[in-house]
Amino acid sequence: MQYRQAGKLQPRVLALAVAMALAPAVWAQQQEAGAASPTRLDDVVVTAQKRSQALEDVPIAITVIDRETLEKERGRTLFDLQQLAPNFQLVKAGFNSITIRGVGGGGRSIGFDTRAGMYLDGVYLGQSPALNMPLFDIEQVEILRGPQGHLFGRNTVSGAVNVTTAAPSPFFDAKLRAVYGNNDAFEGYGSVTGPISEAVLGKIAASYETRDGYTRNQFNGDDLDNLDRFSTRGQLSFLVSDKLTIDVYGDYSDSEENTIIGEPITAFFDSPIAGGNLPDRNVDFNTTPFINATLYGSSVKVSYDMDNGDTLTAISGYRNTKQQRQNDTDYSAADIIRINFNDKFEQFSQELRIASSNDRRLRYVLGVFYLNEQADSDRRVTIGQDMNTIVALPAGSPFPFAPVGLAFGVTAGTVVPAIANIETENLAGFGSLDFDISERLTLNLGARYTHETKDIVFNLDGSRSGAFRIGSLDNFRDDRTDNKFTPTAGLTFALNDDVNVYAKYARGFKSGGWNTDFLNVGQIATGFDFDTETVDSYEAGLKGLVLDRRLRFDLAAFYNEFSDFQQFQFIALGGGTTVLQLRNAARVESQGIEGSISLQVNENLRLGANAGYVDATFDSFPNGGPGGQDLSGNDLPAPDTTAAVTIDYGVPVAALGGRIDFFGEYSYRSNYFSGATNDPLYERIGSRNLVNARLTYSTDAGNFGISLWGRNVFKETFLDNRGRDFFGNQFVTRGEPRSYGIELWHTF
Repeated sequence: MQYRQAGKLQPRVLALAVAMALAPAVWAQQQEAGAASPTRLDDVVVTAQKRSQALEDVPIAITVIDRETLEKERGRTLFDLQQLAPNFQLVKAGFNSITIRGVGGGGRSIGFDTRAGMYLDGVYLGQSPALNMPLFDIEQVEILRGPQGHLFGRNTVSGAVNVTTAAPSPFFDAKLRAVYGNNDAFEGYGSVTGPISEAVLGKIAASYETRDGYTRNQFNGDDLDNLDRFSTRGQLSFLVSDKLTIDVYGDYSDSEENTIIGEPITAFFDSPIAGGNLPDRNVDFNTTPFINATLYGSSVKVSYDMDNGDTLTAISGYRNTKQQRQNDTDYSAADIIRINFNDKFEQFSQELRIASSNDRRLRYVLGVFYLNEQADSDRRVTIGQDMNTIVALPAGSPFPFAPVGLAFGVTAGTVVPAIANIETENLAGFGSLDFDISERLTLNLGARYTHETKDIVFNLDGSRSGAFRIGSLDNFRDDRTDNKFTPTAGLTFALNDDVNVYAKYARGFKSGGWNTDFLNVGQIATGFDFDTETVDSYEAGLKGLVLDRRLRFDLAAFYNEFSDFQQFQFIALGGGTTVLQLRNAARVESQGIEGSISLQVNENLRLGANAGYVDATFDSFPNGGPGGQDLSGNDLPAPDTTAAVTIDYGVPVAALGGRIDFFGEYSYRSNYFSGATNDPLYERIGSRNLVNARLTYSTDAGNFGISLWGRNVFKETFLDNRGRDFFGNQFVTRGEPRSYGIELWHTF
């Protein structure tokens, strides 16, 4: 593996950065004279800095996805939107995780927080299952890249996703939408909004989604990777006065999926599968894998406009997340071993802040934040009845083959439980200041001071685990405290009213914790806690509107240095023993560039593109791999190149009394390694090219529409993940196959 010199972007990255930076300005000069009545792009307003601002005025690398784009993309969850933002990826590696700028992970253990924070109407959603939250009736999604610790708080060392729901309307509006597609997919959506009284606005929306699976279980003929999900959300807005508004919000989602972690490509310990591998999207499991998730919550937001123009905001939030999982851990038709996960997260949060108006020389946001979270995990490994099944043993064993029970010293019906509770309390004060040094130059400052405590109770009984040597803990208790100051500082310079250039430094941190998985006796003896992770980030960017506001662009270059980087991985110890290791790597570096453009060519045609390049490496990770292997210089598990191009073309058709719109998208993701070892044989994931498309007819009145849509139109076959499980079985997770269908909608 070629080592990248720390702190220096490669020449091709610098060249691309310069080219993307200069192109909009040069094009603007060439095209400024002679543009005839161009159609301008709409203003984009974001709340990334806790107050409403124009996108171009915010010194953050942001991708904004509005309601219209969500519908064209069939953006049912964040996983459907990842190609819309550069250097942004979501992975279903058994547990969901977000990767931003080459850095991701989190979700397997309740003691290991995610690195990218997710927020719904200002309420923190910190759990891995929340990433699968349905995105119907959403006004806007903002994807913020880079640490956002001063305003968004917990564990946002790589970025944040800020989701805003559609607010109740002062006018009556109702909409029905139905979708039918291949694999017997059916989706129904409905929403009603409008005034309930002179001072109360209301909204309620609901959805139901179902789909047959596209993976076949040959053991019983069942379809796996199916979906059955019901969701609803509602809101009441009380217009108490012209200064005071109270918004009460609630949502609920319940989903059931017979989802596989992956298709096996080896049997135990890399041995060949008896009879050979099955065809793609076929498995032979005696235990049906599943994921059942229930997400619900509520919030109350109180906004008061003060006489001096400041706005006082209080947000109280409650979230409850439950997830049950089951996996056939031997990946075979034999009843050897299965694992069940039962995780629950319950949290209350309170934020109080004051924000100035945007028309002052000194603008500010000041606030306090409190969060209490109870995380419970009950995980159980069950030894099945087929103890006489002959399996291949790992190299170095006295015999090449042996019955499972004899080889590992386990008996049928044995249950190994791992039960943990972690309580987290987080209290923080935060603020940001923007001061106009001159008419064009602005100083940007921000800071957050966090006091966080964690308490753990952990019970583990490995007394009957035989050769796997799972350890035992009886009511183990521990606690930890983090006191962290996370500042940000930068400068923004206005080249003109519509174009800004900025440079900034930011620090973020991710809480330390404990590995609450199935630990062996050695891990318990040496300790299974891990330290706090910190990141120092440097970023420079250029963003704005040119060509008489027909072309919106943004470009950013960044360098991030992580200290005590928290890394989770399966480590094979030899002799059939595998451990789930969660520890700190010494240092990680992530550097690169990213950019996007949106061009309104004329009133009928809009073009868009985004691209990102990232070089993310373990700068120092001694003893990080199997047998003490030094992983320093290896790549992190993320693609180095992402790119996408979109076309949105529509024309009125008088003969049909409406218009025809076409939306097309091509996206690319380069190859990468799924694990820190960078094994070219077992961890390499190939590049992929995807095409999505939609053709829509809508009436001039805007009350009816019909669409034909397709995702992965050309049936690209690709992998989303590959890895190794507890018995050394290698598996692959395939990306979604082609889907297509018809959609109808009607408004009243």
